[in-house]
Amino acid sequence: MGTRLVDHNGNPVKQAGLVIKWRQEKGTIVSLPASSETDSDGRVTITLKSSQKAVDDVVIYAQYATSGEEKSEAVNFIANINTAKIKAVILDDKVIDKVADGLNDFTFKAQLVDEFDNPIKVADLDISWLLDDDKAEDAHLSAASSQTDKGGFASIELKSTTKAVDNVVVSAQYGTAAKINANTPVNFIADIATARVGSVTLVDDIVRKVADGNNLFTFKA
Repeated sequence: MGTRLVDHNGNPVKQAGLVIKWRQEKGTIVSLPASSETDSDGRVTITLKSSQKAVDDVVIYAQYATSGEEKSEAVNFIANINTAKIKAVILDDKVIDKVADGLNDFTFKAQLVDEFDNPIKVADLDISWLLDDDKAEDAHLSAASSQTDKGGFASIELKSTTKAVDNVVVSAQYGTAAKINANTPVNFIADIATARVGSVTLVDDIVRKVADGNNLFTFKA
Protein backbone atom coordinates (compact mmCIF):
# COMPACT_ATOMS: atom_id res chain seq x y z
CA MET A 1 0.00 0.00 0.00
CA GLY A 2 1.26 3.47 -0.77
CA THR A 3 0.55 7.06 0.13
CA ARG A 4 1.92 10.53 -0.65
CA LEU A 5 2.34 13.64 1.46
CA VAL A 6 0.53 16.78 0.28
CA ASP A 7 -0.02 20.20 1.80
CA HIS A 8 -3.41 21.72 2.65
CA ASN A 9 -3.85 22.78 -0.97
CA GLY A 10 -3.13 19.30 -2.31
CA ASN A 11 0.39 20.09 -3.49
CA PRO A 12 2.89 17.20 -3.23
CA VAL A 13 5.47 17.61 -0.46
CA LYS A 14 8.59 16.25 -2.21
CA GLN A 15 10.84 15.63 0.75
CA ALA A 16 12.55 12.47 1.89
CA GLY A 17 12.87 11.22 5.46
CA LEU A 18 9.52 12.41 6.78
CA VAL A 19 7.98 9.83 9.15
CA ILE A 20 4.54 8.40 8.43
CA LYS A 21 2.84 6.44 11.24
CA TRP A 22 0.72 3.43 10.37
CA ARG A 23 -1.87 1.41 12.27
CA GLN A 24 -4.61 -1.16 11.77
CA GLU A 25 -7.30 -2.59 14.04
CA LYS A 26 -7.06 -6.37 13.53
CA GLY A 27 -4.33 -7.10 16.06
CA THR A 28 -1.82 -9.84 15.28
CA ILE A 29 -3.96 -11.39 12.55
CA VAL A 30 -2.14 -9.08 10.13
CA SER A 31 1.06 -7.07 10.46
CA LEU A 32 2.51 -3.85 9.08
CA PRO A 33 5.31 -1.50 10.19
CA ALA A 34 4.49 1.07 12.85
CA SER A 35 6.16 3.79 10.76
CA SER A 36 8.14 4.41 7.58
CA GLU A 37 9.83 7.33 5.83
CA THR A 38 9.00 9.17 2.63
CA ASP A 39 11.26 9.01 -0.41
CA SER A 40 12.49 12.07 -2.29
CA ASP A 41 9.18 12.35 -4.09
CA GLY A 42 7.23 12.43 -0.81
CA ARG A 43 5.87 8.94 -1.32
CA VAL A 44 5.94 5.98 1.02
CA THR A 45 4.94 2.37 0.45
CA ILE A 46 4.30 -0.27 3.12
CA THR A 47 3.41 -3.95 3.06
CA LEU A 48 0.45 -5.40 4.93
CA LYS A 49 1.26 -9.03 5.66
CA SER A 50 -1.15 -11.85 6.40
CA SER A 51 -0.89 -14.53 9.05
CA GLN A 52 -2.45 -17.97 8.52
CA LYS A 53 -5.80 -16.69 9.76
CA ALA A 54 -8.35 -15.31 7.30
CA VAL A 55 -9.68 -11.85 8.07
CA ASP A 56 -12.12 -9.48 6.39
CA ASP A 57 -12.28 -5.70 6.16
CA VAL A 58 -8.74 -4.74 7.11
CA VAL A 59 -8.40 -0.94 7.00
CA ILE A 60 -5.02 0.83 7.17
CA TYR A 61 -4.63 4.25 8.80
CA ALA A 62 -1.79 6.66 7.97
CA GLN A 63 -0.77 9.84 9.83
CA TYR A 64 1.97 12.46 9.51
CA ALA A 65 2.95 14.35 12.66
CA THR A 66 -0.21 15.83 14.23
CA SER A 67 -2.29 15.93 11.07
CA GLY A 68 -5.46 13.90 10.82
CA GLU A 69 -5.43 10.24 9.89
CA GLU A 70 -6.28 9.03 6.41
CA LYS A 71 -7.60 5.51 5.88
CA SER A 72 -7.39 3.02 3.04
CA GLU A 73 -10.13 1.01 1.45
CA ALA A 74 -10.82 -2.31 3.17
CA VAL A 75 -9.00 -5.43 2.01
CA ASN A 76 -9.52 -9.11 2.86
CA PHE A 77 -7.27 -12.12 3.45
CA ILE A 78 -9.43 -15.11 2.54
CA ALA A 79 -9.38 -18.88 3.04
CA ASN A 80 -7.64 -21.00 0.40
CA ILE A 81 -10.37 -22.99 -1.36
CA ASN A 82 -7.69 -25.08 -3.10
CA THR A 83 -6.96 -26.79 0.24
CA ALA A 84 -10.62 -27.22 1.24
CA LYS A 85 -11.57 -30.10 3.53
CA ILE A 86 -14.29 -31.07 5.98
CA LYS A 87 -13.42 -29.83 9.47
CA ALA A 88 -16.13 -31.73 11.35
CA VAL A 89 -19.49 -33.45 10.93
CA ILE A 90 -21.77 -32.48 13.80
CA LEU A 91 -25.06 -34.04 14.90
CA ASP A 92 -27.59 -31.21 14.91
CA ASP A 93 -30.01 -32.92 17.31
CA LYS A 94 -30.28 -33.07 21.10
CA VAL A 95 -30.79 -36.85 21.25
CA ILE A 96 -29.01 -39.86 19.75
CA ASP A 97 -31.96 -42.30 19.93
CA LYS A 98 -35.13 -42.06 17.86
CA VAL A 99 -37.81 -44.62 17.08
CA ALA A 100 -37.39 -46.56 13.84
CA ASP A 101 -40.80 -45.68 12.41
CA GLY A 102 -39.92 -44.71 8.84
CA LEU A 103 -40.56 -41.06 9.68
CA ASN A 104 -37.96 -40.01 12.22
CA ASP A 105 -34.65 -38.54 11.11
CA PHE A 106 -31.44 -36.95 12.38
CA THR A 107 -29.80 -33.84 10.89
CA PHE A 108 -26.03 -33.56 10.45
CA LYS A 109 -23.96 -30.52 9.46
CA ALA A 110 -20.49 -30.34 7.92
CA GLN A 111 -18.19 -27.32 7.76
CA LEU A 112 -15.58 -26.61 5.08
CA VAL A 113 -12.23 -25.12 6.08
CA ASP A 114 -8.82 -24.67 4.49
CA GLU A 115 -5.51 -26.20 5.62
CA PHE A 116 -5.24 -23.63 8.43
CA ASP A 117 -8.83 -24.20 9.65
CA ASN A 118 -10.10 -20.95 8.16
CA PRO A 119 -13.81 -21.26 7.30
CA ILE A 120 -14.40 -21.37 3.55
CA LYS A 121 -17.44 -19.13 3.25
CA VAL A 122 -18.46 -20.13 -0.26
CA ALA A 123 -21.94 -21.29 -1.27
CA ASP A 124 -22.93 -24.12 -3.63
CA LEU A 125 -19.91 -26.38 -3.12
CA ASP A 126 -20.82 -30.07 -3.26
CA ILE A 127 -20.37 -32.18 -0.13
CA SER A 128 -20.69 -35.97 -0.47
CA TRP A 129 -22.42 -37.96 2.30
CA LEU A 130 -21.88 -41.62 3.10
CA LEU A 131 -23.01 -44.49 5.34
CA ASP A 132 -21.22 -47.73 6.10
CA ASP A 133 -22.50 -50.45 3.77
CA ASP A 134 -23.75 -52.62 6.63
CA LYS A 135 -26.12 -49.85 7.76
CA ALA A 136 -27.40 -48.74 4.36
CA GLU A 137 -30.43 -51.05 4.31
CA ASP A 138 -31.61 -50.09 7.80
CA ALA A 139 -31.28 -46.29 7.48
CA HIS A 140 -30.74 -43.98 4.53
CA LEU A 141 -29.54 -40.48 3.73
CA SER A 142 -31.90 -37.93 2.22
CA ALA A 143 -29.43 -37.38 -0.65
CA ALA A 144 -25.99 -38.49 -1.80
CA SER A 145 -24.73 -34.90 -1.68
CA SER A 146 -25.72 -31.41 -0.62
CA GLN A 147 -24.38 -27.92 -1.17
CA THR A 148 -22.75 -25.46 1.21
CA ASP A 149 -24.51 -22.28 2.25
CA LYS A 150 -22.76 -18.89 2.19
CA GLY A 151 -21.17 -19.70 5.55
CA GLY A 152 -19.57 -22.88 4.23
CA PHE A 153 -21.93 -25.30 5.99
CA ALA A 154 -23.82 -28.20 4.37
CA SER A 155 -26.48 -30.36 5.99
CA ILE A 156 -28.11 -33.74 5.42
CA GLU A 157 -30.83 -35.87 6.99
CA LEU A 158 -30.41 -39.46 8.10
CA LYS A 159 -33.82 -41.08 7.79
CA SER A 160 -35.19 -44.12 9.58
CA THR A 161 -36.74 -47.22 8.10
CA THR A 162 -39.02 -49.41 10.22
CA LYS A 163 -36.06 -51.56 11.26
CA ALA A 164 -34.12 -50.76 14.42
CA VAL A 165 -30.38 -50.24 13.96
CA ASP A 166 -27.58 -49.17 16.32
CA ASN A 167 -24.39 -47.17 15.87
CA VAL A 168 -25.14 -45.52 12.55
CA VAL A 169 -22.21 -43.28 11.59
CA VAL A 170 -22.70 -40.54 8.98
CA SER A 171 -19.61 -39.36 7.05
CA ALA A 172 -18.92 -36.39 4.78
CA GLN A 173 -16.28 -35.74 2.15
CA TYR A 174 -15.27 -32.81 -0.06
CA GLY A 175 -13.55 -33.64 -3.33
CA THR A 176 -10.59 -35.94 -2.76
CA ALA A 177 -9.94 -34.75 0.81
CA ALA A 178 -10.24 -37.24 3.66
CA LYS A 179 -13.64 -38.59 4.67
CA ILE A 180 -14.70 -37.32 8.10
CA ASN A 181 -17.02 -39.25 10.42
CA ALA A 182 -19.70 -37.57 12.50
CA ASN A 183 -18.86 -36.66 16.08
CA THR A 184 -21.33 -39.22 17.42
CA PRO A 185 -23.14 -42.33 16.15
CA VAL A 186 -26.95 -42.47 16.40
CA ASN A 187 -29.52 -45.21 16.89
CA PHE A 188 -32.96 -45.94 15.51
CA ILE A 189 -34.62 -47.96 18.25
CA ALA A 190 -37.69 -50.12 18.80
CA ASP A 191 -40.91 -48.36 19.82
CA ILE A 192 -41.68 -49.38 23.41
CA ALA A 193 -45.14 -47.84 23.09
CA THR A 194 -46.10 -50.66 20.69
CA ALA A 195 -44.35 -53.42 22.64
CA ARG A 196 -45.92 -56.90 22.66
CA VAL A 197 -44.73 -60.45 23.22
CA GLY A 198 -43.28 -61.64 19.96
CA SER A 199 -43.15 -65.33 20.82
CA VAL A 200 -43.14 -67.85 23.66
CA THR A 201 -40.64 -70.68 23.15
CA LEU A 202 -40.20 -73.89 25.10
CA VAL A 203 -36.52 -74.19 26.01
CA ASP A 204 -36.69 -77.91 26.91
CA ASP A 205 -36.30 -80.64 24.31
CA ILE A 206 -39.33 -82.68 25.48
CA VAL A 207 -42.97 -81.88 26.15
CA ARG A 208 -43.73 -84.63 28.70
CA LYS A 209 -42.34 -84.90 32.23
CA VAL A 210 -43.51 -86.75 35.33
CA ALA A 211 -45.71 -84.72 37.67
CA ASP A 212 -43.61 -85.28 40.81
CA GLY A 213 -43.50 -81.79 42.32
CA ASN A 214 -39.89 -81.33 41.18
CA ASN A 215 -39.97 -81.47 37.40
CA LEU A 216 -40.39 -78.21 35.49
CA PHE A 217 -40.44 -76.74 31.99
CA THR A 218 -38.58 -73.58 31.00
CA PHE A 219 -40.06 -71.06 28.58
CA LYS A 220 -38.53 -68.02 26.97
CA ALA A 221 -40.55 -64.96 25.83
